[in-house]
Amino acid sequence: MSIDRSSHSCSPENLERFRHSIPSQVRIPESEWDYVSPQLVERKFEKSAYLVRASEVADSFYFIINGLVRI
Repeated sequence: MSIDRSSHSCSPENLERFRHSIPSQVRIPESEWDYVSPQLVERKFEKSAYLVRASEVADSFYFIINGLVRI
């Protein structure tokens, strides 16, 4: 299976969902959120696609918005 490398800016709805889920884990000041949020991109993967394969160096990290990831 291959990774769908298509990416685009986060939708406003998903960005808000993500932002509201964070306070339960850590407090992020508004100035830092303003810096980080433009850097976030959404990626969609096909079912059974790999985010990273064994022995590959990961160059990204992911926040799962919808779906299931197996480790």
